[in-house]
Amino acid sequence: MMKLYVLVLLLSAVSGKALVRITLNSTEIIPDGVRLTNDDGRRYIGTIELGTPGQAFTVIFDSGSSDLWVPGPKWVSTKPRQKFDSSKSSSFYYNGSDVNLYYGSGSLTGILHAETVKIGDITITNQFFVEAVRSPIGDRLREIRFDGILGLGTDAVSRTPTVWTTMMTEGKVEKNMYSIWLRPSSIEADDGGEIVFGGLVAEQFIGEHTYLDLDTTGSAPPIFPFGPISVDGLDICTANCYAAADSGPLTLPFVSI
Repeated sequence: MMKLYVLVLLLSAVSGKALVRITLNSTEIIPDGVRLTNDDGRRYIGTIELGTPGQAFTVIFDSGSSDLWVPGPKWVSTKPRQKFDSSKSSSFYYNGSDVNLYYGSGSLTGILHAETVKIGDITITNQFFVEAVRSPIGDRLREIRFDGILGLGTDAVSRTPTVWTTMMTEGKVEKNMYSIWLRPSSIEADDGGEIVFGGLVAEQFIGEHTYLDLDTTGSAPPIFPFGPISVDGLDICTANCYAAADSGPLTLPFVSI
C-alpha cells in the first residue's frame, strides 16, 4: 500500500506579527495552540472557539475547502454534537443569508452570520461562518464524529472572506503562510504532527522546499502538477497528472486531465 506524507504550504506576501504553532496532540494542550487529534491518520481534528465567551467546537482543518461551519440548534445528526447558541454570545452578528455547501462526501444548508473566532492564540473578529441547519437524510455529514469544518482554502470558492484571509487582513500572522506537517497513522495520536500559522518549522524537514503555483480557478480543492506516478513498477499516471492540496479527505487524490 502506498502512503503519502504531505507538507502543505500556501503562500503570499510576507507581513504580519505572530508565528503560532498548533501541535496535533490528543493528550496535552500547548500554550500557543489547541488540542488536535490524529483520527487514525485519516483526519486531523482540533478545537476552536466561536463567540464571546467562546463556545468550543471540534473541526477538521481542511485546506481543500474555504468555509467555516458549525451545527446550529436545528441541526440533526446521528452522533452527539455541540451546537452554536447565538443568544449566549455578545459578539454575534446576524446576517441571515441562506447558504448551501457541497463536499465530495456530503452537503448542507445553513445560515450566514459573523462572529469572533479563536484558533490557538489567534483571535479574529467579524468572521463569517455558516450556522448549519440541515443535511439530506443519510448524508455522511450527519454521521461524522466532529462538529464542523474550518476551510483553509482560498477565497475563490467562498462567498465571503475565509478564516485564513481574515488572519492575514488583521495582521495576526508573522508571514502570510501556513504549513501542515502530518505524521503517519502508525504514530500514536499524541504525536500526530503540527499546523503552523505564520511560517514553517525548520526541524520538521531536511533540504529545500519546491514551491508550486496552485490552480485555484476551478472548484475546490486547488490542484498542482504531480507525477508521473508508479507503484512497484506499475504506472498509475504517466502524463498530465495533478494532485489536490487537500488536508481534509480520507486520502490524497490525484487525477489525470
